[in-house]
Amino acid sequence: MRSRSVYPAILGSVCLISGLTLGVTYSLMQERIAEQERQVLEMALRAALTEAEEFETVGYVAKDGQGNYHVVESMEEFERDRAEKGYVAATEVRGGLKGGETVGYVLEGAERGYSSLIRVAVGVDVEVSKVIAIKVISQQETPGLGARVNEMQTSDTLWSVLLGRRSVKSGPSAPWFQANFSGVSTEKLLGLGTLKGQDINGDSKPDAITGATISSNAVLRAVQSAILQAQVFHKSEGVDASTSATAKWPAEKDAATQPGTTEEGAIDSGET
Repeated sequence: MRSRSVYPAILGSVCLISGLTLGVTYSLMQERIAEQERQVLEMALRAALTEAEEFETVGYVAKDGQGNYHVVESMEEFERDRAEKGYVAATEVRGGLKGGETVGYVLEGAERGYSSLIRVAVGVDVEVSKVIAIKVISQQETPGLGARVNEMQTSDTLWSVLLGRRSVKSGPSAPWFQANFSGVSTEKLLGLGTLKGQDINGDSKPDAITGATISSNAVLRAVQSAILQAQVFHKSEGVDASTSATAKWPAEKDAATQPGTTEEGAIDSGET
């Protein structure tokens, strides 16, 4: 009888040890994942605003259920007023500093592409008059199509790679699609409904990725969303918090081009 009573105790001990081991492993993995995400974000910030030597949080922009953007001073204020004012999301505004002076801002925009959420870091100048650069933070689009938003331009061929004679491409280090946004005025970008057939940077080359219009336009909408939020924050500087600036996507524009929406049939249809 004594030997039988030992089995439950052994089984319980094994379960307890297994549970503790899994808990510790999960905690360690979460810390590692958080650190990796922090590093990815840091790289994105520096890519979006290369002139900056360091970054600091200078404010937040909240979005309500009607598509309006509002400046809030802190995440505590966002959470406190969330139910009353109908806030659904908040974006951190990071100021890029060089020699102690603000040289621009970086905000994140996110839009649904063909098969994933595309997150984009957007760097703008202090007047929010032009985009300095953008950096896709994360995406899981179709390989060979939408995933080309991260494609680097190269003149390598299969033979040059096999023979170890890879070329060194001079020019922008950013993926060619993302480089199209650099130096473009925010006014021009906000006026676009699609990238298809557009040449926003004047290089006489199409800006949309061939066969991936949905993913291309998702990046555009993410950039537009970040620009709108940057404009709201810029207008609010020096204004009392009780009269903070707000903005909404222009009502006269087609709803299909608004940040926070996707093209009709974008999920069910293939990339076009």
